[in-house]
Amino acid sequence: MKIQAIGIYSMFNILLGGDLASTTLVKKEPVPVVEEYVMEQPEPSLPEPEPQPVSYNMQATFYTAFCSTGCIGITKSGHDVSNTIYVDGYRVIATDTRLIPLGSLVLVELEDGQKFEALALDTGGRIKNEIIDILVSSTEEAIQLGRQQTKVTIIREGY
Repeated sequence: MKIQAIGIYSMFNILLGGDLASTTLVKKEPVPVVEEYVMEQPEPSLPEPEPQPVSYNMQATFYTAFCSTGCIGITKSGHDVSNTIYVDGYRVIATDTRLIPLGSLVLVELEDGQKFEALALDTGGRIKNEIIDILVSSTEEAIQLGRQQTKVTIIREGY
């Protein structure tokens, strides 16, 4: 049997003994269209932007581990600084924890040109708003350094 497709019709030529016996035109049912689905590739994700460091222009004062109002050399965070001004290799500062939380690592830039990294490990009764207190070794040094303008940049916030 010879089948020839013509559009949506098919023509059947029926051959008998090599001679054409009849021709029949039959309507073909349309072939359903198979919809092609393409999986959408997700947009390549861009890395989250690094948070920009927060900086404050502040007043710096200086303190010692011992004072006349009961300071005993233990910071608010529980570190013993009675014989040192460093914890884990960093200077120690007291901050207003509403701006600089305890455990924060900061860069301190004093107006006299000194720069150092410090840990916010202490608080103080007079340390409010944009004031930090920097731990020093002696009362004489604290008096000599006085009060200075400083820029404090938070490198890592909190613990």
